[in-house]
Amino acid sequence: MERLFGRADELTLECNPEHVTLERAQNWRACGVTRVSMGIQSFDAEMLLYLGRGHTPDDAKRAMSDLRQAGSDEVSIDLIFGGTPEGVDSQNVWDLDLQFLQETAVSFHIQTRLTSPRFR
Repeated sequence: MERLFGRADELTLECNPEHVTLERAQNWRACGVTRVSMGIQSFDAEMLLYLGRGHTPDDAKRAMSDLRQAGSDEVSIDLIFGGTPEGVDSQNVWDLDLQFLQETAVSFHIQTRLTSPRFR
């Protein structure tokens, strides 16, 4: 990566839990990735199905474990709250041992999956 783009203090990779394997995480580190941002969105299986996500809560936990095992210390996750009355499953969030947690409310955009009549 450095040969292609020059020296960078931080190189962030965005992914979803279903795309993370230990081997991929190790390769990302070897390529100079210093931070991974993962779109977990929810630890609620029904909410993940509703959102059309390609992973389960267990996949998210496994992905986080693989990233940590590969030496990725800087991992951020995206979580949606406000989409259901239950909100974020906070116990699962704390179990991930994150260094930083930023809350962002769900917003609905016209002509997207969540605003289609099928999901109302």
